[in-house]
Amino acid sequence: MGHRGFTLIDLMVAMAVLALLAVTVMPSTNPEAGMKLISAATVLATDIEYAQSATLSEPGDHTVVIFDADGGGYYLARGSAPLDPIERPGGSGDLYVVRFGEGNARMLDGVGVQEGALVEPIEFDAFGSVVGEGDRTVTLFTSLGIIEVDVRQSTGSVAIEKP
Repeated sequence: MGHRGFTLIDLMVAMAVLALLAVTVMPSTNPEAGMKLISAATVLATDIEYAQSATLSEPGDHTVVIFDADGGGYYLARGSAPLDPIERPGGSGDLYVVRFGEGNARMLDGVGVQEGALVEPIEFDAFGSVVGEGDRTVTLFTSLGIIEVDVRQSTGSVAIEKP
């Protein structure tokens, strides 16, 4: 006659399966953080494209995307006055400043530009190409991961990539 019950091996296998399920389910318990990251990347990509478009329409004074040193955001400025943010289009008088977690980007709290990921501004020439050598990559992060916004040097085209 055999004994009924679980062996130590049975219990260890069951615990391993539960631990594996917990690890795979845990990140999906906060989908908001992932959506914030995608939203922030989309906003940044759109603003980079706007800077390119503004430069093409006014090639004498390039529009530049300048990142804050603390990684908390960025702003758009003219090449002739890189310390002064430009006004947003539409006549509202609002400055083209994006601070994650504040103002129009208040829903993007917890997102930042990865330290050391990009120190120089993104500037376009009169033909829409990025000024300087090579493609540019801006890495955004939250507590759950990172996402990259890539800008091609030759064409100025912008793509969002999940590394």
